[in-house]
Amino acid sequence: MNQLVEVIKNKETTQEEKETAFLEIQKRNMANNDLVSIRDNIIHLKTIWPDITTARTTKIIKKIFDIIPSDTSVLANVLGILGDLIEWAKKDNKNMLRLDLECKRIYVFIYVGKYHEALERIKVVVKELKKYDDRPNLITLYVYESKAYYKIMNFAKAKSALTSARTLAVSTYCSSELQAQIDLFNGMYLCDERNYLTSFSYFLEALEGFSVDKKYNEASISLRYLILSKIISGRQSEIQSIYKNKYAVPHLNDECVKVLLEVSEACQDRSLKKYSDIIVLNKTLIENDVFLKAHLEYLYDILLEKNIHKLIEPYSIVYIEYIAQKLSFNVEEIEKRVRKMILDKSIKGILNHSDMSLIIFEEKKVNKYDTECLRTIDALEKIISINY
Repeated sequence: MNQLVEVIKNKETTQEEKETAFLEIQKRNMANNDLVSIRDNIIHLKTIWPDITTARTTKIIKKIFDIIPSDTSVLANVLGILGDLIEWAKKDNKNMLRLDLECKRIYVFIYVGKYHEALERIKVVVKELKKYDDRPNLITLYVYESKAYYKIMNFAKAKSALTSARTLAVSTYCSSELQAQIDLFNGMYLCDERNYLTSFSYFLEALEGFSVDKKYNEASISLRYLILSKIISGRQSEIQSIYKNKYAVPHLNDECVKVLLEVSEACQDRSLKKYSDIIVLNKTLIENDVFLKAHLEYLYDILLEKNIHKLIEPYSIVYIEYIAQKLSFNVEEIEKRVRKMILDKSIKGILNHSDMSLIIFEEKKVNKYDTECLRTIDALEKIISINY
């Protein structure tokens, strides 16, 4: 450790060598979970490296935070360290560095689930960033704001914040990772609106963006959501083409991706039992992702309705009890579902409550020739009425 400090103090050492030495010290501190030493080293850096610029200090701090594990317990302790660093930057009148640290603290607030605290800080920091026209950090904060509102289920404000990020990103250079975050949220919000077809392209862009910046965990998430949207929109046949995508290949062994590929097969077979077994077997894995869980529940509803359609196809009258037995559901659940399907006009029929049967109406076949004749007669009548 002392040798590394000497490298930093040495006037003949290049700036890059000093940076490498300082980062190596912090890696060792991080290995010992010594966040206090990391904080103290940053604050007192100028005493051993007098000519370091604020820009390089900002760059070094960013690299230090990149090596901190994304673990809730670790990041909870980081909040205090960030608070001290923000105060230090404020006293030294390093405003741009302070705002950069504020953005990092907001990120940690969101990661550890302190969404309201994050939103309160965003209101203050956004105003300051606008004064300095710091567009990259502004875009980042809008993305954080969108995520925080989404987590507290204020979807209107989540979309509004993302729109602000997208608008600013059009005229500003964004890193591949930041653009990928915007694309990922765009795709997610489209899925929530049941617009799964349009979400494909956004998830694909997110997958590529995260991969370029080597954010492999986020790239895996993008691939999961891409496959999910293909399944729900009934485009299972297109999933095979994803295997050829160079950015998707490294993530095909992801546990969630494997589960979704099994789900795809179950949906193609219209097998509700197979689907249910997959979900139960991988319950813990699925519940770790709230978005995935919600959309798999929606997919379950779709599959249940497809199975009901499959069972009633050959009949004009079918008993609710029969459907329930075949699908291993209780009668009340199936009755409720069938009632909903009738109201949604998914089933054309009525429920006979006297014997708990579903009476299915026969669809009238439309004769195209008759329709055309009626249109012609209607047109002739209009011509006659105008002339006579």
